[in-house]
Amino acid sequence: FCKMAAFNVRPYLQQYKDDVRYYFVNYPLDNACNAGLDRPMHQMACAAAKAGYCANKKGDFWSYHDDVFRNQQKISNDLLLSLAEKRGWNKEEFAACMNSDEADKRIKEDIAISDSVYINATPTIILNGRVMKYWKYPEFIHKVVREEIKKAKETK
Repeated sequence: FCKMAAFNVRPYLQQYKDDVRYYFVNYPLDNACNAGLDRPMHQMACAAAKAGYCANKKGDFWSYHDDVFRNQQKISNDLLLSLAEKRGWNKEEFAACMNSDEADKRIKEDIAISDSVYINATPTIILNGRVMKYWKYPEFIHKVVREEIKKAKETK
């Protein structure tokens, strides 16, 4: 479902790019970094989240994010580093970033944000406080976005 969201939700929002901000918050389903999980689920999710953080530092989060999800079935540290290397980034520096306290701290901050709004599953799409259970359906997303934009304009 995360892969489906990765390639569908952002495109749904393109026509509203002047009115909508889209934030990505990590909630890796991997007990290697997410203390809220009592068992491993997606064992490379923490590494992928940290790699995304490092890609963001390089200014290329979304493209890197998309490549990770295109290769979701074969995620490994080698794959994450090779995706960085294909972008011309120094592989050793990228690995150091992934293993840094800074990356670990950022992912834990994202998990804390998610926990604070009671997210316990991925993907979770929230629009102005509304959990979007039917995010898979573009017509639903469009309807809710239009409602929220209208409400925002009425309160100005």
